[in-house]
Amino acid sequence: MGYAKIIDANLNLAFNQLKDLAKNVTFRKKAPIGFDFGSAEMDEGQAADTIIKAVVIDNKKTSEKHNPTKKEILFKSRGVGDITMYDSIIIDNETWKIGPIISNNGYIVFAEIFKEG
Repeated sequence: MGYAKIIDANLNLAFNQLKDLAKNVTFRKKAPIGFDFGSAEMDEGQAADTIIKAVVIDNKKTSEKHNPTKKEILFKSRGVGDITMYDSIIIDNETWKIGPIISNNGYIVFAEIFKEG
């Protein structure tokens, strides 16, 4: 068994051991947009969702004027793949936008998410 499989198996174990600290989070892919030359109309495709376990780290507001709420999220990169293919994350029926990636070592991604409100 290679190191990548050992690390992935142990990450699965770690996220399962976190019990209620790790939540099911839905990553929503950007909907593909096409063009139908026959009807000359834009064709917006269906967005695909990926559900994985993730740990929400922090909750903070940056200013009282605009009130964007920021959180940090930790998840396995293998479950999601390329994070740039997604445009939003749904946590507890709330939609969050993906912010900057703080750290990505190929196994674990630590990213910032935000929402206005």
